[in-house]
Amino acid sequence: MYHDPVCNSGSLPIDPFCHPIPDAIGYRTITRLTSAEVPLAKDIILVFLSNTWNAITMPFWKDGTTWVISVTGRPALDVVTAALYFIGLVVMFVRWLKARRWQDLFLLLFDPCADAAIHSGTGFPEENPSLSRAGGAIVPIIIIAAIGLQSILMSLWQKCRASFGKVLVVVLALGLVLISANQNYDLVFNQYKNEYANATWESKEIGDVCKDFIDSVGTPDTCYVIGLANWVDTRLVAMVAGYPTMDYALWPKDVQATTADTRAKMFIVKSDHADAIALLNQVYPNGFATKHTSSIPGRDFIAYFVPPAGK
Repeated sequence: MYHDPVCNSGSLPIDPFCHPIPDAIGYRTITRLTSAEVPLAKDIILVFLSNTWNAITMPFWKDGTTWVISVTGRPALDVVTAALYFIGLVVMFVRWLKARRWQDLFLLLFDPCADAAIHSGTGFPEENPSLSRAGGAIVPIIIIAAIGLQSILMSLWQKCRASFGKVLVVVLALGLVLISANQNYDLVFNQYKNEYANATWESKEIGDVCKDFIDSVGTPDTCYVIGLANWVDTRLVAMVAGYPTMDYALWPKDVQATTADTRAKMFIVKSDHADAIALLNQVYPNGFATKHTSSIPGRDFIAYFVPPAGK
């Protein structure tokens, strides 16, 4: 979100809030910290404590509801890494109590400090925990998990007197690494892939149709996606088609205005958007619709082609 010189000129603004630059930069931060956008649901101290608890337990309990970047409703880490992280926390805390090593205290405190964006989100507590706001905690979490692994292996290694026992320790280390790698592979390439596909629209499939139209008989300016709430991101469609600076959104009320352009046109419509299809048939009776079946069930769409005037 940024300030645009047309903001107060009466034309359509790029920045819908029309804030000066300093306000625009701080707007989202302020609304998350305070009641500037919505009233606080609870006492701010209770919300802060709840957010802190969610951030601390996120690695081995629940990572939030942001399906765009995570498999929701599960720990942020795989089972092996989460267990090692918890063990690492215990080891470091006990070690600090015994030796008062500043390095241990630093890592124990650095993790919650890196999650400050989660703790401070008192305006919208339902957005917490959030992996997108916990990026700074990745490094200390992995270091603490590694300390947990190292403490287990070193303890077992020192207790083993025979070579066979030490071989078992090595096998255990390799086994934990392989199990963790397998779980992370499944999380990313199976669970996350399926959850993301079922939660979003296939902008690539729609963009490919627009690209084919543009490369054949159309132009980048005459490919449209009929706007509808909670549908495909029309900017991504334009990016896939090869025009990242454009936005192919067109609201139904603006369809009539496209008749001034006599070139070939392509209108992309959600398959169950009956009103938009009826409108296109009314405005362009010489057009014809083609239904495209998506690779994801329930993501079908219609491409409505209008030939150039006189053809």
